[in-house]
Amino acid sequence: MSLPQSEGGYEGTPSGVVYADTPVGELIAENPALHFDAVDAVRHDTQRRILYTIVAVDEPATYDTIGEYTDRSERTVRKHAQRLESDGLIERLDSKQASFHAADQTAEVIIRHALTLYFDADAADV
Repeated sequence: MSLPQSEGGYEGTPSGVVYADTPVGELIAENPALHFDAVDAVRHDTQRRILYTIVAVDEPATYDTIGEYTDRSERTVRKHAQRLESDGLIERLDSKQASFHAADQTAEVIIRHALTLYFDADAADV
């Protein structure tokens, strides 16, 4: 999955990511707790895999989708998804199917930045 290079989209290298003309550094400065939670989650293997899956797929990710990509049981995914949700990084869209996406655009940018910068993921793949 590549990052859009259009107006209002993700641009630049990991150290200079811009979203809607706002450098990611400013988003981090405005949302330090969210940034801390994203970095903390990226340091945890299962949470990092969940976040990576959620930002990598082009649609809301269900427990089944996340389980396929993370090679984790539904119970494990459920436990860690609840933590990520309570941290404000992801949001549950459908309580019956339990599908998730990034909580908002700011959360998605900060998640992508944390994955790229702290996990050494290729920005084009995040």
